[in-house]
Amino acid sequence: MKRTFTLMVLGGLLLALAGCAGKLGSGTTEARESRDMPKWSLERPAVEGIIYGVGQARKQNPSLAKKVAAQRARDEVAAAVKIKVESLVKDFMQESGVGERAEALEFTQAVSKGVTDATLTGCMIKETYIAKDGTYFVLVEYSLDEARRAAIESARKEEALLKKFTSKQGFDALQQRIEDRSDYPHVVSDLDIPITTRQGQETFLTSDVDNDIPEAARKRPYAVGVVIGITEYANPDVPNVDYAKRDALLVREYFIHTLGIQDENIIIALDQDATKATFHRIFEGQLQNYLRPGVSEVFVYYSGHGAPELKNSSAYFLPYDAHPNYAEQTGYSLEQFYRNLNNLEAASVTVVLDACFSGGSPAGMLIQKASPIFISVEHPAAILKNGTALTSSSGDQISSWYDAMGHGLFTYFFLKGLKGEADTNGDQKITVEEVYAYLKEHVPYRARRMYNREQTPQLFGHKINQVLVQY
Repeated sequence: MKRTFTLMVLGGLLLALAGCAGKLGSGTTEARESRDMPKWSLERPAVEGIIYGVGQARKQNPSLAKKVAAQRARDEVAAAVKIKVESLVKDFMQESGVGERAEALEFTQAVSKGVTDATLTGCMIKETYIAKDGTYFVLVEYSLDEARRAAIESARKEEALLKKFTSKQGFDALQQRIEDRSDYPHVVSDLDIPITTRQGQETFLTSDVDNDIPEAARKRPYAVGVVIGITEYANPDVPNVDYAKRDALLVREYFIHTLGIQDENIIIALDQDATKATFHRIFEGQLQNYLRPGVSEVFVYYSGHGAPELKNSSAYFLPYDAHPNYAEQTGYSLEQFYRNLNNLEAASVTVVLDACFSGGSPAGMLIQKASPIFISVEHPAAILKNGTALTSSSGDQISSWYDAMGHGLFTYFFLKGLKGEADTNGDQKITVEEVYAYLKEHVPYRARRMYNREQTPQLFGHKINQVLVQY
Protein backbone atom coordinates (compact mmCIF):
# COMPACT_ATOMS: atom_id res chain seq x y z
CA MET A 1 0.00 0.00 0.00
CA LYS A 2 2.76 2.44 0.94
CA ARG A 3 4.70 1.61 -2.19
CA THR A 4 1.64 2.18 -4.35
CA PHE A 5 0.91 5.44 -2.56
CA THR A 6 4.42 6.77 -2.99
CA LEU A 7 4.17 6.15 -6.71
CA MET A 8 0.85 8.02 -6.63
CA VAL A 9 2.57 10.90 -4.86
CA LEU A 10 5.27 11.07 -7.51
CA GLY A 11 2.75 10.85 -10.32
CA GLY A 12 0.69 13.57 -8.69
CA LEU A 13 3.67 15.77 -7.96
CA LEU A 14 4.72 15.72 -11.56
CA LEU A 15 1.35 17.00 -12.65
CA ALA A 16 2.62 20.33 -11.43
CA LEU A 17 5.30 20.14 -14.09
CA ALA A 18 2.58 21.34 -16.43
CA GLY A 19 3.52 24.75 -15.14
CA CYS A 20 6.83 24.33 -16.97
CA ALA A 21 5.23 23.47 -20.30
CA GLY A 22 6.14 25.99 -22.94
CA LYS A 23 7.27 28.49 -20.28
CA LEU A 24 11.03 28.10 -20.12
CA GLY A 25 12.94 31.36 -20.23
CA SER A 26 13.56 32.88 -23.65
CA GLY A 27 15.55 36.04 -22.92
CA THR A 28 14.76 39.64 -23.70
CA THR A 29 12.64 39.95 -26.82
CA GLU A 30 13.72 43.51 -27.69
CA ALA A 31 17.39 42.56 -27.79
CA ARG A 32 16.71 39.72 -30.19
CA GLU A 33 14.15 41.12 -32.59
CA SER A 34 16.81 42.39 -34.99
CA ARG A 35 18.58 39.04 -35.22
CA ASP A 36 17.85 36.30 -37.75
CA MET A 37 16.25 33.68 -35.57
CA PRO A 38 13.10 31.55 -35.50
CA LYS A 39 9.99 32.81 -33.73
CA TRP A 40 9.96 29.81 -31.42
CA SER A 41 13.34 30.79 -29.97
CA LEU A 42 11.71 33.94 -28.57
CA GLU A 43 8.38 32.43 -27.59
CA ARG A 44 8.09 28.73 -26.90
CA PRO A 45 5.07 26.87 -28.29
CA ALA A 46 2.25 26.47 -25.75
CA VAL A 47 0.97 22.89 -25.93
CA GLU A 48 -0.63 21.18 -22.96
CA GLY A 49 1.44 18.32 -21.61
CA ILE A 50 4.63 19.25 -23.48
CA ILE A 51 7.79 21.02 -22.25
CA TYR A 52 9.91 22.79 -24.87
CA GLY A 53 13.54 23.79 -24.81
CA VAL A 54 15.69 25.80 -27.24
CA GLY A 55 19.41 25.63 -27.85
CA GLN A 56 21.70 27.44 -30.25
CA ALA A 57 25.29 27.06 -31.41
CA ARG A 58 27.57 28.34 -34.17
CA LYS A 59 30.40 26.13 -35.33
CA GLN A 60 32.35 25.73 -38.53
CA ASN A 61 30.98 22.22 -38.83
CA PRO A 62 27.16 22.42 -39.29
CA SER A 63 26.69 18.88 -38.01
CA LEU A 64 28.57 19.70 -34.81
CA ALA A 65 26.60 22.95 -34.44
CA LYS A 66 23.32 21.05 -34.61
CA LYS A 67 24.55 18.48 -32.08
CA VAL A 68 25.67 21.15 -29.60
CA ALA A 69 22.47 23.17 -30.03
CA ALA A 70 20.33 20.07 -29.48
CA GLN A 71 22.26 19.18 -26.32
CA ARG A 72 21.82 22.69 -24.95
CA ALA A 73 18.08 22.52 -25.63
CA ARG A 74 17.86 19.18 -23.82
CA ASP A 75 19.88 20.56 -20.91
CA GLU A 76 17.42 23.45 -20.62
CA VAL A 77 14.43 21.11 -20.35
CA ALA A 78 16.25 18.73 -17.99
CA ALA A 79 17.26 21.59 -15.67
CA ALA A 80 13.67 22.86 -15.46
CA VAL A 81 12.32 19.39 -14.73
CA LYS A 82 15.02 18.69 -12.13
CA ILE A 83 14.38 21.93 -10.22
CA LYS A 84 10.63 21.36 -10.21
CA VAL A 85 10.89 17.73 -9.08
CA GLU A 86 13.33 18.49 -6.25
CA SER A 87 11.28 21.45 -5.05
CA LEU A 88 8.02 19.54 -5.01
CA VAL A 89 9.39 16.43 -3.31
CA LYS A 90 11.16 18.52 -0.67
CA ASP A 91 7.94 20.42 0.03
CA PHE A 92 6.14 17.15 0.65
CA MET A 93 8.92 15.90 2.92
CA GLN A 94 8.76 19.06 5.00
CA GLU A 95 5.02 18.70 5.45
CA SER A 96 5.35 15.00 6.28
CA GLY A 97 7.81 15.66 9.10
CA VAL A 98 10.71 13.94 7.38
CA GLY A 99 12.45 17.24 6.73
CA GLU A 100 16.13 17.19 5.83
CA ARG A 101 16.99 13.72 7.08
CA ALA A 102 19.74 12.01 5.13
CA GLU A 103 17.66 9.15 3.75
CA ALA A 104 14.96 11.53 2.53
CA LEU A 105 17.49 13.74 0.78
CA GLU A 106 19.15 10.69 -0.74
CA PHE A 107 15.78 9.47 -2.02
CA THR A 108 15.01 12.89 -3.54
CA GLN A 109 18.38 13.07 -5.27
CA ALA A 110 18.04 9.54 -6.63
CA VAL A 111 14.60 10.22 -8.09
CA SER A 112 15.74 13.58 -9.45
CA LYS A 113 18.74 12.03 -11.18
CA GLY A 114 16.57 9.32 -12.73
CA VAL A 115 14.10 11.87 -14.07
CA THR A 116 16.89 14.11 -15.37
CA ASP A 117 18.62 11.24 -17.19
CA ALA A 118 15.33 10.17 -18.73
CA THR A 119 14.61 13.73 -19.81
CA LEU A 120 17.97 14.10 -21.55
CA THR A 121 17.44 10.90 -23.54
CA GLY A 122 13.70 11.37 -24.10
CA CYS A 123 13.70 14.89 -25.57
CA MET A 124 12.88 14.83 -29.27
CA ILE A 125 13.94 17.41 -31.84
CA LYS A 126 10.84 19.25 -33.01
CA GLU A 127 12.30 21.91 -35.32
CA THR A 128 15.64 23.26 -36.51
CA TYR A 129 16.64 26.59 -38.06
CA ILE A 130 19.90 27.85 -39.57
CA ALA A 131 20.39 31.62 -39.38
CA LYS A 132 22.20 33.64 -42.02
CA ASP A 133 25.28 33.91 -39.79
CA GLY A 134 25.43 30.12 -39.50
CA THR A 135 23.92 29.87 -36.03
CA TYR A 136 22.02 26.63 -35.58
CA PHE A 137 18.79 26.76 -33.54
CA VAL A 138 17.11 23.58 -32.24
CA LEU A 139 13.71 23.21 -30.59
CA VAL A 140 13.16 20.05 -28.55
CA GLU A 141 10.04 18.73 -26.86
CA TYR A 142 9.44 16.41 -23.93
CA SER A 143 6.20 14.84 -22.80
CA LEU A 144 5.06 15.29 -19.20
CA ASP A 145 3.73 11.74 -19.34
CA GLU A 146 7.30 10.59 -19.92
CA ALA A 147 8.41 12.66 -16.92
CA ARG A 148 5.79 11.02 -14.71
CA ARG A 149 6.80 7.57 -15.90
CA ALA A 150 10.47 8.37 -15.31
CA ALA A 151 9.70 9.41 -11.73
CA ILE A 152 7.83 6.19 -11.06
CA GLU A 153 10.60 4.06 -12.51
CA SER A 154 13.24 5.98 -10.55
CA ALA A 155 11.30 5.30 -7.35
CA ARG A 156 11.03 1.61 -8.16
CA LYS A 157 14.78 1.36 -8.70
CA GLU A 158 15.40 3.00 -5.32
CA GLU A 159 13.14 0.64 -3.39
CA ALA A 160 15.32 0.50 -0.28
CA LEU A 161 15.41 4.28 -0.02
CA LEU A 162 11.72 4.43 -0.78
CA LYS A 163 10.93 2.15 2.16
CA LYS A 164 12.91 4.38 4.51
CA PHE A 165 11.16 7.46 3.19
CA THR A 166 7.63 6.09 3.39
CA SER A 167 8.10 4.61 6.87
CA LYS A 168 8.72 7.93 8.65
CA GLN A 169 6.35 9.23 11.27
CA GLY A 170 3.89 11.79 10.00
CA PHE A 171 3.70 10.38 6.50
CA ASP A 172 0.35 8.69 7.11
CA ALA A 173 -1.32 12.06 7.60
CA LEU A 174 0.13 13.30 4.35
CA GLN A 175 -1.02 10.12 2.64
CA GLN A 176 -4.60 10.75 3.70
CA ARG A 177 -4.44 14.32 2.45
CA ILE A 178 -3.08 13.26 -0.92
CA GLU A 179 -5.61 10.46 -1.30
CA ASP A 180 -8.40 12.94 -0.65
CA ARG A 181 -7.34 15.04 -3.63
CA SER A 182 -9.02 14.29 -6.93
CA ASP A 183 -6.54 15.97 -9.25
CA TYR A 184 -3.85 13.30 -8.97
CA PRO A 185 -3.81 10.64 -11.68
CA HIS A 186 -4.48 7.08 -10.67
CA VAL A 187 -1.21 5.18 -10.76
CA VAL A 188 -2.01 1.58 -11.54
CA SER A 189 -0.60 -1.12 -9.32
CA ASP A 190 -1.29 -4.76 -10.08
CA LEU A 191 -3.86 -3.66 -12.67
CA ASP A 192 -6.33 -2.42 -10.08
CA ILE A 193 -8.58 -0.87 -12.74
CA PRO A 194 -12.31 -0.94 -12.06
CA ILE A 195 -14.49 -2.24 -14.85
CA THR A 196 -17.79 -0.44 -15.44
CA THR A 197 -20.50 -2.97 -16.23
CA ARG A 198 -23.39 -2.42 -18.64
CA GLN A 199 -25.51 -1.65 -15.58
CA GLY A 200 -23.15 1.19 -14.63
CA GLN A 201 -21.63 -0.62 -11.65
CA GLU A 202 -17.91 -0.63 -10.98
CA THR A 203 -16.25 -3.93 -10.20
CA PHE A 204 -12.76 -5.40 -10.13
CA LEU A 205 -12.38 -8.49 -12.29
CA THR A 206 -9.42 -10.79 -12.38
CA SER A 207 -8.67 -13.81 -14.49
CA ASP A 208 -5.93 -16.38 -14.79
CA VAL A 209 -3.93 -14.19 -17.19
CA ASP A 210 -3.85 -11.32 -14.66
CA ASN A 211 -1.88 -13.32 -12.12
CA ASP A 212 1.44 -15.18 -12.10
CA ILE A 213 2.79 -13.51 -15.22
CA PRO A 214 5.66 -15.76 -16.30
CA GLU A 215 9.26 -14.57 -16.42
CA ALA A 216 10.99 -15.48 -19.64
CA ALA A 217 14.53 -16.82 -19.76
CA ARG A 218 15.30 -14.76 -22.84
CA LYS A 219 15.71 -11.01 -22.30
CA ARG A 220 15.57 -8.43 -25.09
CA PRO A 221 17.66 -5.44 -23.93
CA TYR A 222 17.35 -3.60 -27.24
CA ALA A 223 13.76 -4.48 -28.16
CA VAL A 224 11.17 -1.68 -28.28
CA GLY A 225 7.49 -1.99 -27.45
CA VAL A 226 4.52 0.23 -28.30
CA VAL A 227 1.30 -0.22 -26.32
CA ILE A 228 -1.85 1.76 -27.10
CA GLY A 229 -5.21 1.25 -25.39
CA ILE A 230 -8.30 3.46 -25.77
CA THR A 231 -11.35 2.71 -23.65
CA GLU A 232 -13.02 6.14 -23.64
CA TYR A 233 -13.23 8.56 -26.57
CA ALA A 234 -13.60 12.33 -26.67
CA ASN A 235 -16.66 12.06 -28.90
CA PRO A 236 -19.57 11.07 -26.62
CA ASP A 237 -21.25 9.27 -29.52
CA VAL A 238 -18.38 6.78 -29.79
CA PRO A 239 -19.08 3.74 -27.57
CA ASN A 240 -16.46 2.67 -25.07
CA VAL A 241 -14.11 -0.22 -25.69
CA ASP A 242 -14.69 -1.66 -22.25
CA TYR A 243 -11.41 -3.45 -21.58
CA ALA A 244 -8.96 -1.68 -23.91
CA LYS A 245 -7.04 0.33 -21.30
CA ARG A 246 -6.92 -2.58 -18.90
CA ASP A 247 -5.74 -4.91 -21.67
CA ALA A 248 -3.04 -2.45 -22.71
CA LEU A 249 -1.66 -2.18 -19.18
CA LEU A 250 -1.60 -5.95 -18.81
CA VAL A 251 0.08 -6.42 -22.20
CA ARG A 252 2.73 -3.96 -21.05
CA GLU A 253 3.46 -6.25 -18.09
CA TYR A 254 3.75 -9.24 -20.43
CA PHE A 255 6.06 -7.26 -22.71
CA ILE A 256 8.33 -6.61 -19.73
CA HIS A 257 8.24 -9.94 -17.93
CA THR A 258 7.40 -12.52 -20.59
CA LEU A 259 8.90 -11.04 -23.75
CA GLY A 260 11.84 -9.55 -21.84
CA ILE A 261 11.55 -5.93 -23.05
CA GLN A 262 13.01 -3.29 -20.74
CA ASP A 263 10.40 -1.02 -19.21
CA GLU A 264 12.14 2.14 -20.38
CA ASN A 265 11.95 0.85 -23.97
CA ILE A 266 8.15 0.72 -23.98
CA ILE A 267 6.13 3.63 -25.38
CA ILE A 268 2.61 3.63 -23.96
CA ALA A 269 -0.43 5.80 -24.74
CA LEU A 270 -3.79 5.38 -23.00
CA ASP A 271 -7.16 7.07 -23.58
CA GLN A 272 -6.76 10.87 -23.85
CA ASP A 273 -3.02 10.53 -24.46
CA ALA A 274 -3.63 8.43 -27.58
CA THR A 275 -4.58 11.27 -29.93
CA LYS A 276 -4.02 11.40 -33.67
CA ALA A 277 -0.98 13.58 -32.99
CA THR A 278 0.37 10.85 -30.71
CA PHE A 279 0.03 8.25 -33.49
CA HIS A 280 1.99 10.53 -35.81
CA ARG A 281 4.62 11.17 -33.16
CA ILE A 282 5.13 7.50 -32.31
CA PHE A 283 5.04 5.90 -35.75
CA GLU A 284 6.68 8.72 -37.70
CA GLY A 285 9.52 9.63 -35.37
CA GLN A 286 9.71 8.43 -31.77
CA LEU A 287 9.73 4.70 -32.51
CA GLN A 288 12.63 5.02 -34.95
CA ASN A 289 14.55 7.09 -32.40
CA TYR A 290 14.21 4.28 -29.84
CA LEU A 291 15.74 1.69 -32.17
CA ARG A 292 19.24 0.38 -32.54
CA PRO A 293 19.30 -0.06 -36.35
CA GLY A 294 19.34 -3.68 -37.44
CA VAL A 295 19.37 -4.90 -33.83
CA SER A 296 16.10 -3.89 -32.14
CA GLU A 297 13.00 -6.02 -32.42
CA VAL A 298 9.73 -4.06 -32.41
CA PHE A 299 6.48 -5.19 -30.77
CA VAL A 300 3.28 -3.18 -31.22
CA TYR A 301 -0.05 -3.76 -29.44
CA TYR A 302 -3.26 -1.82 -30.02
CA SER A 303 -6.67 -2.18 -28.42
CA GLY A 304 -9.40 0.26 -29.37
CA HIS A 305 -11.72 1.10 -32.22
CA GLY A 306 -10.96 0.82 -35.88
CA ALA A 307 -13.20 2.21 -38.59
CA PRO A 308 -13.64 1.98 -42.35
CA GLU A 309 -13.67 4.86 -44.77
CA LEU A 310 -16.99 4.30 -46.54
CA LYS A 311 -15.85 5.75 -49.87
CA ASN A 312 -13.08 3.25 -50.48
CA SER A 313 -13.33 0.74 -47.60
CA SER A 314 -9.87 1.67 -46.34
CA ALA A 315 -9.16 0.93 -42.68
CA TYR A 316 -8.22 3.46 -40.01
CA PHE A 317 -7.29 3.40 -36.34
CA LEU A 318 -9.58 5.65 -34.31
CA PRO A 319 -7.45 7.76 -31.97
CA TYR A 320 -8.98 9.30 -28.86
CA ASP A 321 -9.95 12.53 -30.66
CA ALA A 322 -11.23 10.93 -33.87
CA HIS A 323 -14.71 11.12 -35.40
CA PRO A 324 -15.80 7.80 -36.95
CA ASN A 325 -17.85 9.57 -39.65
CA TYR A 326 -14.63 11.20 -40.83
CA ALA A 327 -12.18 8.34 -40.47
CA GLU A 328 -10.03 9.50 -43.39
CA GLN A 329 -9.62 12.99 -41.92
CA THR A 330 -9.42 12.22 -38.18
CA GLY A 331 -8.21 8.61 -38.04
CA TYR A 332 -4.77 7.13 -38.62
CA SER A 333 -4.45 5.09 -41.80
CA LEU A 334 -3.76 1.41 -41.23
CA GLU A 335 -1.95 1.24 -44.56
CA GLN A 336 0.28 4.16 -43.57
CA PHE A 337 0.89 2.45 -40.23
CA TYR A 338 2.31 -0.63 -41.96
CA ARG A 339 4.31 1.46 -44.42
CA ASN A 340 5.88 3.31 -41.51
CA LEU A 341 6.78 0.00 -39.88
CA ASN A 342 8.36 -1.14 -43.14
CA ASN A 343 10.56 1.95 -43.10
CA LEU A 344 11.94 1.18 -39.65
CA GLU A 345 15.49 -0.07 -39.39
CA ALA A 346 14.32 -2.90 -37.12
CA ALA A 347 15.50 -6.48 -36.90
CA SER A 348 11.85 -7.57 -36.95
CA VAL A 349 8.35 -6.22 -36.33
CA THR A 350 5.49 -8.00 -34.55
CA VAL A 351 2.03 -6.41 -34.52
CA VAL A 352 -0.92 -7.49 -32.36
CA LEU A 353 -4.23 -5.71 -33.01
CA ASP A 354 -7.35 -6.27 -30.91
CA ALA A 355 -9.62 -4.13 -33.06
CA CYS A 356 -12.03 -4.54 -35.92
CA PHE A 357 -12.42 -2.17 -38.86
CA SER A 358 -15.96 -2.99 -39.92
CA GLY A 359 -17.70 0.01 -38.35
CA GLY A 360 -19.29 -2.04 -35.58
CA SER A 361 -18.42 -2.95 -32.02
CA PRO A 362 -19.89 -5.03 -29.18
CA ALA A 363 -21.35 -1.79 -27.80
CA GLY A 364 -22.97 -0.65 -31.06
CA MET A 365 -22.33 0.99 -34.41
CA LEU A 366 -19.52 3.53 -34.70
CA ILE A 367 -20.79 5.29 -37.79
CA GLN A 368 -23.74 7.44 -36.76
CA LYS A 369 -27.13 7.00 -38.42
CA ALA A 370 -25.84 4.15 -40.56
CA SER A 371 -27.58 0.89 -41.29
CA PRO A 372 -26.31 -1.93 -39.10
CA ILE A 373 -24.47 -3.56 -42.02
CA PHE A 374 -20.80 -4.06 -41.34
CA ILE A 375 -18.27 -2.97 -43.94
CA SER A 376 -15.81 -5.52 -45.21
CA VAL A 377 -12.33 -4.02 -45.42
CA GLU A 378 -9.16 -5.50 -46.83
CA HIS A 379 -6.52 -5.55 -44.11
CA PRO A 380 -3.29 -4.01 -45.44
CA ALA A 381 -1.02 -6.03 -43.14
CA ALA A 382 -0.02 -8.08 -46.18
CA ILE A 383 2.37 -5.25 -47.12
CA LEU A 384 4.38 -5.81 -43.91
CA LYS A 385 7.80 -6.95 -45.13
CA ASN A 386 9.89 -7.60 -42.05
CA GLY A 387 7.62 -9.27 -39.56
CA THR A 388 4.17 -10.57 -38.73
CA ALA A 389 0.79 -9.23 -37.68
CA LEU A 390 -1.82 -11.00 -35.55
CA THR A 391 -5.27 -9.43 -35.83
CA SER A 392 -8.37 -10.19 -33.81
CA SER A 393 -10.94 -10.58 -36.60
CA SER A 394 -11.51 -10.74 -40.34
CA GLY A 395 -13.31 -8.63 -42.91
CA ASP A 396 -16.70 -7.48 -41.67
CA GLN A 397 -16.51 -9.19 -38.26
CA ILE A 398 -16.70 -7.69 -34.76
CA SER A 399 -13.93 -8.17 -32.20
CA SER A 400 -15.71 -9.50 -29.12
CA TRP A 401 -15.20 -9.00 -25.40
CA TYR A 402 -14.82 -11.73 -22.81
CA ASP A 403 -16.85 -10.15 -20.01
CA ALA A 404 -16.35 -12.99 -17.56
CA MET A 405 -12.58 -12.49 -17.73
CA GLY A 406 -12.57 -8.69 -17.96
CA HIS A 407 -10.61 -8.63 -21.24
CA GLY A 408 -11.01 -8.53 -24.97
CA LEU A 409 -11.64 -12.08 -26.20
CA PHE A 410 -8.65 -12.03 -28.55
CA THR A 411 -6.29 -10.41 -26.01
CA TYR A 412 -7.29 -12.89 -23.31
CA PHE A 413 -6.35 -15.91 -25.42
CA PHE A 414 -3.26 -14.16 -26.81
CA LEU A 415 -1.93 -13.72 -23.26
CA LYS A 416 -3.04 -17.19 -22.22
CA GLY A 417 -1.06 -18.52 -25.15
CA LEU A 418 2.03 -16.59 -24.02
CA LYS A 419 1.65 -18.06 -20.53
CA GLY A 420 2.41 -21.44 -22.05
CA GLU A 421 -0.86 -22.79 -23.43
CA ALA A 422 0.32 -22.24 -27.00
CA ASP A 423 3.44 -24.37 -26.48
CA THR A 424 1.83 -27.49 -27.89
CA ASN A 425 5.10 -29.30 -28.67
CA GLY A 426 6.51 -28.67 -25.18
CA ASP A 427 9.87 -27.28 -26.33
CA GLN A 428 9.69 -24.31 -23.93
CA LYS A 429 9.48 -21.95 -26.90
CA ILE A 430 6.41 -20.20 -28.26
CA THR A 431 6.44 -19.00 -31.86
CA VAL A 432 4.11 -16.64 -33.69
CA GLU A 433 2.72 -19.61 -35.59
CA GLU A 434 1.96 -21.48 -32.36
CA VAL A 435 0.17 -18.47 -30.89
CA TYR A 436 -1.88 -18.11 -34.05
CA ALA A 437 -2.85 -21.79 -33.99
CA TYR A 438 -3.94 -21.41 -30.37
CA LEU A 439 -5.99 -18.31 -31.18
CA LYS A 440 -7.63 -20.02 -34.16
CA GLU A 441 -8.64 -22.90 -31.92
CA HIS A 442 -10.21 -20.88 -29.10
CA VAL A 443 -11.37 -17.43 -30.28
CA PRO A 444 -13.85 -18.53 -33.01
CA TYR A 445 -15.31 -21.20 -30.73
CA ARG A 446 -15.88 -18.77 -27.83
CA ALA A 447 -17.34 -16.09 -30.11
CA ARG A 448 -19.87 -18.55 -31.54
CA ARG A 449 -20.72 -20.02 -28.16
CA MET A 450 -21.12 -16.70 -26.31
CA TYR A 451 -22.45 -14.41 -29.04
CA ASN A 452 -23.56 -16.59 -31.95
CA ARG A 453 -21.22 -14.75 -34.31
CA GLU A 454 -18.02 -15.40 -36.21
CA GLN A 455 -14.68 -14.00 -35.14
CA THR A 456 -11.65 -15.35 -36.95
CA PRO A 457 -8.17 -14.12 -36.02
CA GLN A 458 -5.76 -13.55 -38.89
CA LEU A 459 -2.03 -13.96 -39.38
CA PHE A 460 -0.05 -11.89 -41.90
CA GLY A 461 3.64 -11.75 -42.66
CA HIS A 462 6.62 -13.96 -43.28
CA LYS A 463 8.28 -14.51 -39.90
CA ILE A 464 5.75 -16.97 -38.51
CA ASN A 465 8.50 -19.07 -36.94
CA GLN A 466 9.81 -16.15 -34.87
CA VAL A 467 10.14 -17.09 -31.20
CA LEU A 468 8.08 -14.77 -29.02
CA VAL A 469 8.75 -16.43 -25.65
CA GLN A 470 11.45 -18.76 -24.42
CA TYR A 471 11.17 -20.26 -20.92
